[in-house]
Amino acid sequence: MPLDCTCQQCGKEFSRPPSQVGPYCSYACHNESLRQPIEQRFWSRVDTSGECWTWQGTIDPNGYGRIWRDGKNPGAHRISWELANGPIPEGLFVCHRCDNPPCVRPDHLFLGTPADNMHDRSRKGRAPTGDKHGHRTHPGLAKGQRNGRAKLTDDDVRAIRRIFASGGITRRDLAKQFGVSNVVIGNILSGKSWSHVQ
Repeated sequence: MPLDCTCQQCGKEFSRPPSQVGPYCSYACHNESLRQPIEQRFWSRVDTSGECWTWQGTIDPNGYGRIWRDGKNPGAHRISWELANGPIPEGLFVCHRCDNPPCVRPDHLFLGTPADNMHDRSRKGRAPTGDKHGHRTHPGLAKGQRNGRAKLTDDDVRAIRRIFASGGITRRDLAKQFGVSNVVIGNILSGKSWSHVQ
């Protein structure tokens, strides 16, 4: 059953199947909207009625707003920072004080290094450590040979350790024999990976 929509560019009423609903009635209106100044496009998609100013446009899988600008699709919170404060210095992140990814309120944002961002995450108890770590919260996650991307089996890992311990073969030769990189072999032998296999 088609849904009735209103074009955000021209105001025309139009109908579309639910799987094709979008903010514009045509490609022409979409393209015209991209010619508008970024400030106008940005603020037309922000709900400022609450404590957090929530992005109403496209949201990525991590919950952050996205908006097209100059052929790129940066985070809406980054655009908010730039509109309020100017360019973001290279290497810095725009972080949320409120921990609400779709929030674009400038005074809820701050600049930080990647280390600052991780420290902020840990300080607020959002870092997946201990009982919050992915292996504990999702014990069913595929590990080792159960992972669909694994090139080795548990038996391969045991054989790699056994062959290397017996001597006479290099890591490079083991890597060639098992079709993996030298780094993978090194990680297996040092226990950095496949440590669950005895």
